[in-house]
Amino acid sequence: MYLTVQRVASARGERGINGALYAHHANRDAPMWRAPDIRELERSSRGTQVARRTDVKPGGNSVECFLDIAFPDDLSEPELRSLLAGVRSQLVSSRLDVSTAPVAISFSQNLGEGVRAIDNFDQLQRAAIQLLRTYVSGVQKPATPVDIIATTDDAGWHFELSGPSKVRIQSERAKQELVRVNVPYEVAEELRETYGELHLFVAEWVTHLSRDELDHLGGVRILHEGACVWQWPDTGAVELGR
Repeated sequence: MYLTVQRVASARGERGINGALYAHHANRDAPMWRAPDIRELERSSRGTQVARRTDVKPGGNSVECFLDIAFPDDLSEPELRSLLAGVRSQLVSSRLDVSTAPVAISFSQNLGEGVRAIDNFDQLQRAAIQLLRTYVSGVQKPATPVDIIATTDDAGWHFELSGPSKVRIQSERAKQELVRVNVPYEVAEELRETYGELHLFVAEWVTHLSRDELDHLGGVRILHEGACVWQWPDTGAVELGR
């Protein structure tokens, strides 16, 4: 298996995790895992793609940090988690490469990320495990997205969690006050002009959760007048207009 996850940023200010999982159909007794070379696998022997995650549309994105893992197809999730914990304990700089048969792991982050190495590694390893589970379970999104209800009046847009989603977040996360977010029309237009996006900001403001945390809950969707007008990740819905 070759598993790669990256946190990327687009020129429009979008940020998220892109990743893919490739299978080689080769267990730990196969010769290729005696001394795995992760860069060689990346270049010429990636295998067959069996799962993917795309938060940000590919093309022209900058990579803020990445985690690459090469391991045999029969390696269990607990084994992988244990190996990643060992790598994490060795992380003291912005880059670390570890190769211990039958697994190779490579982590790197931009120098500008500074002391965030542990946080970045944790974010990426959660995404990696989730992608592996997607392949093992055969289910892309087992959880129901969090719902945000959008309404309008003369002042602008108003966003708040649906009743069930509010209860769900407060039960699964630390208790916190979840209130309605109001976005004047002119502010909404400024966000679209500057970042090409409104809903990603709204989702984080309303839930007080990061995109990574929202993904663990099954993503998020915005409903307006009973219809889903936007969903993340993997949506083709059009942004709300004025």
